[in-house]
Amino acid sequence: MKKEKLIEQPITTSLLTLAWPIILSNLMQTTYNIVDTIWVGKLGADAVAAVSLGFPIIFLMMSLALGFTIAGTSLIAQHKGAQEQAKVNKYTGQTLVVVTIVSIVFSVVGFIFNEQILRILGAEGRVLRLGTDFLNMLFIGLTPMFIYFVFTSVLRGLGDSKTPMKLMFISTVINIILDPVLIFGWGPFPKLEVLGAALATTLARVLVAIIGVKILFSGDYGVKLQLADLWPKWGAIKKLVAVGVPASLEQSTNAVGMLLMTGTVATFGTSAVAAYGIGNRVLSLVFMPALGFSAATTTLVGQHLGADNQEKAEQTVLISTLLDFLILTGIAILVFGLAPYIVQLFNDNAQVLNLGTSYLQIIAFSFGFMGTLRVVNGGFKGAGDTIPAMVFSALSLCVLRVPLANFLAHYLEMGTRGLWWGVFIANLLGAILAFIWFKRGVWKKKVIVNPANNYG
Repeated sequence: MKKEKLIEQPITTSLLTLAWPIILSNLMQTTYNIVDTIWVGKLGADAVAAVSLGFPIIFLMMSLALGFTIAGTSLIAQHKGAQEQAKVNKYTGQTLVVVTIVSIVFSVVGFIFNEQILRILGAEGRVLRLGTDFLNMLFIGLTPMFIYFVFTSVLRGLGDSKTPMKLMFISTVINIILDPVLIFGWGPFPKLEVLGAALATTLARVLVAIIGVKILFSGDYGVKLQLADLWPKWGAIKKLVAVGVPASLEQSTNAVGMLLMTGTVATFGTSAVAAYGIGNRVLSLVFMPALGFSAATTTLVGQHLGADNQEKAEQTVLISTLLDFLILTGIAILVFGLAPYIVQLFNDNAQVLNLGTSYLQIIAFSFGFMGTLRVVNGGFKGAGDTIPAMVFSALSLCVLRVPLANFLAHYLEMGTRGLWWGVFIANLLGAILAFIWFKRGVWKKKVIVNPANNYG
């Protein structure tokens, strides 16, 4: 399929064409974390707990920056649909500038406050030391990681999801090779433990960031970045901020929700934290279809609205939601049956195994609803209407999930099972509310680019 003909194809064909490379890319990204967790798990429960506590912090910073890359995808997709190449180039450059500055600020803040945040989350002793080492190295690699995210968002906005997939494959292979070497000190390398896991990830991300920037300047992939495009243009930055800030807050609700839930889970001990961390690693793996269809939906909705075709934009969201729901329900059946064996891959401690199995089996059949929320939010983002996506994510992941989990676990004395059921109910309610708002159609009026005008 030619990239420029993407929106002229049947919707299902276009969705699958975009989604499968995104799913594989996200699967490989998740492999980073899974491989790290497997190797780190061999160092003991303290090491797993350190990574489990540290991950939400780095994920929060990633999420805030990802909001601006989502804004870039939306703007670039709509300008692509409107056939405005100069503005595609301009927003590519401005997105790169904004995200690079944000990443540098976050790195500095992270170095200063990471130990204090870990203490707030309950880390102490060896867990605190390991978590601090893990985070410091990841902060070093924050800028190249964010630059790669910009590259990915630009090409996906143009309808090319295969090139980012190829680079992610390279990065993943490097990480898999370096992980055991640096964690356990194979050969001439020193034993760095959790620091080695973070270093392996950082080195892999630096390489793909360099390749990604070279591609953006090459002119061979639907965008031709020039140095002039990197000079700050305040009108473009203002629009990126207007769309990106709500998207950043929406993305950050995942991290904030994870932080709040981690703090709640921590009241039940280290084994509960380890089980929750392992369960979320598995969840991030099985959730790949939702992320793929959501990102594909963002691109196609943006291009359809840029081409002034609201009907196909709405149909795209509906078809994508249905496909994703069916796939995730099938995965839920497998996860429910295989939960004990899945958890055991990460840690064979009896208590961790019991708690992790309980977590996966309870939340399994909310997978489809989590996917519905994600895909519908992808439609909002494609339109540039990022405020509803922010609101419904916050409702599901923070406003509903944490109070429900605390109420069931502590007030009704259900223990950790109450935590897991709180997650399930919040996933269900969030999806229902988001879909009701989507059917109102207000989001279709929030068009950033329209061929009839010349702003943007």
